[in-house]
Amino acid sequence: MLYWLKVYALVAALVFTPAGLIILSFLVWREAQAARPQTINLQTCLKSRDTPSFRRESSRDFPNDFTS
Repeated sequence: MLYWLKVYALVAALVFTPAGLIILSFLVWREAQAARPQTINLQTCLKSRDTPSFRRESSRDFPNDFTS
């Protein structure tokens, strides 16, 4: 009887593992698709902001005591 329990457990593992992985990947894909518009929105907001670059070349645009 213990032998058949092991066989059934092995068969169940072989059947339910791929099914679980398929379901899990589908849920992850749906969450990624739902989060994609928010990511695109954030990227366009960040690109559209007119923030100055604080590199050495742009220091002449903002004169202060620390630039020389």
